[in-house]
Amino acid sequence: MAEKGEVLKWLHLRCHEVHGKKMPYDERYTQYIKKTGLLPFVHLVSRSTPHMNPCAITALVDRWRPETHSFHLPCGEMTVTLQDVSMILALPIKGEPVCRNKASDGWREAMRDLIGNAPTTEKMSASAPYSWIQKNFKKCPEGAEDEVVEMYARAYLWYVVSRVLFSDGTGSNASFMWLQLFAGWEHNLSWGIAALAYLYRQLDDACCKTGKGASIGGCMLLLSIWSWLRLPVGRPIEMRRNDWNDHRDPLRFPTAAYIWDNTEPFHGESKECYMRYIGQLDALTPEKVTWEPYGDPGSIARHILFRLNPKCLEEAHLWWMTCPLICFYAVEYHLPDRVMRQFGLFQETLPPWKDTRIELHELNKIRQKKEKNWPIRHRHYISKFKAIIRRIEDPKTVLVPLQPFDSEAFSRYLCWLRTVSRLYIKPPAFAPVDVEDGIYLDDEDMAKLDYNRRTREGRNPDPTRELRFVREEVSRVLSDAELALQSGTESTLRVFAERTKNWARGLCALLGCRTIEVTSPTRPTPTSSYEHNEDEDEGGGEDEVDGDGEDDEGGDEDEDEDEGGDEDEDEGEGDGEDDEGEDEGEEEVLTLLFARGLCG
Repeated sequence: MAEKGEVLKWLHLRCHEVHGKKMPYDERYTQYIKKTGLLPFVHLVSRSTPHMNPCAITALVDRWRPETHSFHLPCGEMTVTLQDVSMILALPIKGEPVCRNKASDGWREAMRDLIGNAPTTEKMSASAPYSWIQKNFKKCPEGAEDEVVEMYARAYLWYVVSRVLFSDGTGSNASFMWLQLFAGWEHNLSWGIAALAYLYRQLDDACCKTGKGASIGGCMLLLSIWSWLRLPVGRPIEMRRNDWNDHRDPLRFPTAAYIWDNTEPFHGESKECYMRYIGQLDALTPEKVTWEPYGDPGSIARHILFRLNPKCLEEAHLWWMTCPLICFYAVEYHLPDRVMRQFGLFQETLPPWKDTRIELHELNKIRQKKEKNWPIRHRHYISKFKAIIRRIEDPKTVLVPLQPFDSEAFSRYLCWLRTVSRLYIKPPAFAPVDVEDGIYLDDEDMAKLDYNRRTREGRNPDPTRELRFVREEVSRVLSDAELALQSGTESTLRVFAERTKNWARGLCALLGCRTIEVTSPTRPTPTSSYEHNEDEDEGGGEDEVDGDGEDDEGGDEDEDEDEGGDEDEDEGEGDGEDDEGEDEGEEEVLTLLFARGLCG
């Protein structure tokens, strides 16, 4: 969108709270929910969820690239991985893919069989409004029979999963297909895989939306906490965490999400905040990112100051697998090879390419309304997913050791990424012509520059655009310095030094510096007796004096030396020219080193 000159409108988050009086949790549901493997997740979201920031999420969504399933940032690629699904939500990764026959004929009768009730509204799709679920299943009757409690537990789980994990663009209905998954209280579904696939698909769609009422679904709790743990952009103020009642059950211990259990509500004018977050992401360097919030590979979660749910680490051996992620119609690829820095591991300069298949992205429930049997449609990917799990867990499989993080390799990767991707949204504040070749703009001319005019008028002033301009200019000068040093000729070095002086003068003026006159440096005077004696030896004009203060013998020799003084002076002049050339070379190297450091 930035390439077209368009700005993404901030998105409406289709996420919902499930705690509170509208749909309270009943301890009688626990025995059923535990069978599904969802108890850690349900206990997390049923007690409280933090306030979210739609402007920060939107600024992040604008960096999403569907072809790599990652956010492209100046600090490198980043994405939500299976590690985050485990650590934040404690959802199971192994199991049968969440991909069932979606035939909805007779869905009302089927719904009555599962929860004892169904909406009566005519011409309604296979779903139920959240308000209808709240009205009919808010509170399970006291002393209800087990069959009734089971139906209420099923309705509650349907409500929670639909609102938190798989919220869609409507934001008002729970699809019947999620309720079907709880018919037999199956314990072997890969909920973590489904949640991540659905989130990826929602990001694929949302990053292309331009309408005024554009929205995004999926698990915004997962995306928000993932961002807060790693990025300083849009991070809320952390408040005192609420008490956590684990009922003495390890499956109800908190996950890493408890770190952000309670946050201050988002405040601020949406447009202004959104534009500010875009600029902050433009200025994001690797040093500003918390790459491993859970700890390094050898000590995952040891620094977390509360008892972590055991399900968070149970499937850590599957975090690095490249595999298809499946959720009904959606098939997306998990590509951890592109974000190995997040795991504290070696990042290849050219990550292995995995075709995410354009035709897969075109599969959705709107375009394929007539498609019902998704297990048949996706049988290839289902088989592939299961085979990958079997291979990883097979004791006979020899796994290749993972290399630790290497900063030099990561720097090479960043240089490569800058050549193949768009990492910045906002343009530089100024154009290179404003500072190059000694062009100096006076105050009146600088006031006419577009960036200064917009800033003066209060239209999105953003200092990060100035930072980008300086970064790109210094990088350009760095390249010129490399070429000048390679030539090695005095004339080339002089030309470069003069151009660099004029460039620096123009840059200082653009950035508001009013002291732009250049003071010519003088040769330094000796500061030590050793240097002073060296100068005397080189001059050769001083007579040596003996201990009595009288001249030594050999005055004629001294006279001869004096007569040869002109030759010495000539030699000294020659030496001075050589020294000047050497000094320019040294200055050239210093300029190059300075530019490299500033660019970094």
